[in-house]
Amino acid sequence: MKVALVRYRYSPHGGAERYMDTLSAALSDAGAEVRILCVTWDGSSAGKVAVERMAVPSKPVPLRILLFARAVREWAAKHPEWLLFSLER
Repeated sequence: MKVALVRYRYSPHGGAERYMDTLSAALSDAGAEVRILCVTWDGSSAGKVAVERMAVPSKPVPLRILLFARAVREWAAKHPEWLLFSLER
């Protein structure tokens, strides 16, 4: 199984981020290939999980969020075998 976890900002701080770390580790331990799709990442260790930063131009935040959603949609179209799970509101 291939699972991409989607989070605009990925860091080790915050409730959703800690949940994502726990979920990604459990999925990886169960044999899944896990990737995190994000715009920002502080470079902290993600364990066995690959982190892929989406290229989103520097724009006002509401527009950046829309561009991130578009980038994820385009990524998903190129990777139809991956299950996407978003931790965004």
